Amino acid sequence: MGHMVFRIGSSSGKRGGLGGSITPSTTKIYHVRKPHSKSRQGCRSCKAGRVKCDEATPSCQRCQDKRIDCQYPNRTKSLLLNSQGAATQKPQNKNSTANFQSLSVPLWPGPFVLTVSGQESQFGNGDDLRLLHHFQTFTSYELGSPAFDGACENVVLSLAFEHSYLMHAVLAVGATQLRRLGASNRHIRLAEMKHWQGALVSFRSALSNPPTRDNCDAILMSSILLNLMAFSFISENDSSPSRSWVFSSAPEELNWLYIQLGLRHLLAQTKVFHVESRLTPIFLASDDEKGTFSDQSPGTQGLPEGFVKVCGLNENSRPENSPYHSALRLLTPLLTLERCPENTFKYLHWFGSVDAEFASLLQKKDQPALLLFSYWLGMLCELNLWWSYERARRECTAICMLLKYKGSTDIIQLLDYPARACGTIYFPGYEA
Repeated sequence: MGHMVFRIGSSSGKRGGLGGSITPSTTKIYHVRKPHSKSRQGCRSCKAGRVKCDEATPSCQRCQDKRIDCQYPNRTKSLLLNSQGAATQKPQNKNSTANFQSLSVPLWPGPFVLTVSGQESQFGNGDDLRLLHHFQTFTSYELGSPAFDGACENVVLSLAFEHSYLMHAVLAVGATQLRRLGASNRHIRLAEMKHWQGALVSFRSALSNPPTRDNCDAILMSSILLNLMAFSFISENDSSPSRSWVFSSAPEELNWLYIQLGLRHLLAQTKVFHVESRLTPIFLASDDEKGTFSDQSPGTQGLPEGFVKVCGLNENSRPENSPYHSALRLLTPLLTLERCPENTFKYLHWFGSVDAEFASLLQKKDQPALLLFSYWLGMLCELNLWWSYERARRECTAICMLLKYKGSTDIIQLLDYPARACGTIYFPGYEA
């Protein structure tokens, strides 16, 4: 018997139109790829369709023909690290009539020795200095939230010079962004792996003792950055939805999610120190004055009826007796929240609320849990952050594929939003 495969039909009409199909087939079909040159700076639609983009602005010809939104990755601050340790800002559009000049500037204007709690030997080379400068100058402003910008400027870097695990995490995230921006220098990849490993080892050592008032902020920020790294780790070869954990039975495929559970535990463990924390702007950015985004009110008042039915909730439902109640209660205000950088930590707060029971349901491919998760992933797709977009798009697409094929009628009727948000799924006969 042949292998089961899915076909994702091409779109027609406006963006999010669901005009193709997902159908099982028993025959494996191979297509010979035409010779082509790669489009490095193409729009997201062309990249998702694995076709060459003409990179025209404000909209490429393919998106104009298909009448869909043409979205380019943020290239205004894209810096590629060359082998001489300089930053080269590439032209935004090869077809632009503007006469761009290559911009070459030193990446580190400060001292040439990094002293981190007397551990100079770990952080003394030129690559580390350049990565630190890149994080300080660019990465900290592109993680998604102005609250994080302020924390990085005033707190994170000063803490990094006191705690080696945080310095490792800072440098690893800086290297990850450079690699994502297209830096081909192999030193970037080596530095990324070195500091990722260094952060994990030293962070694990720091956690061998309970957090204290003195290291609480450094531990929490390290956990945030390590979670970000784990979420962003997805290579070009793994970007296809078919490589998602959704279509795998291997439990380790969801390690990136289980890593997030550690932050939930640390926040509870360090709560007594939060009133004095220098990370207060981040805590405040995850909610509003009314506690809207942390509401755990029992019952179903204010919850979308379709979700209430799918999740089997009633007026007696609460977090203690339903694994879906908290997830839906916290997801509901996000449905109408503006997708903008200022709200990033409100969206991340939902992910931080995921507990071991809900994660286990995702592992088992539980349909209501997958549906709720797909909505959150769709929101991340629309936020379009450099570190979360690829992961969110892949997993959201995979969930939509699975639920369209195996989901109940009630669930299929709720798939419209995540399908549109990830931008690659089109359902037959499903009108926009």
